[in-house]
Amino acid sequence: MSSTQLVDNNIKSAILQLVPEELYHIIEALPTAFQMWNAIAAYYQPNSEVYVNGLIKEFWSLNFESGADVDECATELTKLQSKIASLDPSKRPSDLSKRNCLLDHFETECNGFHNGAVSFMKLNSHVSFFEAVNLIRDSQRNYLKYNQKAVANFANSRKDMTMKICSFCGRNNHTHETCFE
Repeated sequence: MSSTQLVDNNIKSAILQLVPEELYHIIEALPTAFQMWNAIAAYYQPNSEVYVNGLIKEFWSLNFESGADVDECATELTKLQSKIASLDPSKRPSDLSKRNCLLDHFETECNGFHNGAVSFMKLNSHVSFFEAVNLIRDSQRNYLKYNQKAVANFANSRKDMTMKICSFCGRNNHTHETCFE
């Protein structure tokens, strides 16, 4: 028996001692420790490849509501990125991909109000995801500042404006300041 086989057998026996009984019967006949390890990973993460691919598809097809806050969009993208990274770190979308996904959404948002900021960030690859979030947040703040909805306030008036009541004596046609009681 070579030293490689001896080490592999030691690892196999250590794995078999640590796994629960239902998993033991699945992996005991596998010839190498590496195959056992892969079977354990498949047991605890069933269809993880399919799930990761679904998350990647969701990441790239993520649509936000019109008028969505940039912080909500950034949080959602970061959550999806971390879910993908926890399942398969090699398929984790980069921060540049996350930035581009965010910029694609805000390019058409608010009738193109953010186009100047978005086109600057798309042309400048040195702008990080967090800087892009800050620039879009400033652009959103300016949009809300200059495009406020009109509000009309209506005043309720008394029918008889000449009728004034004194708060001191309670009589009509004079106020407390002019009360001669």
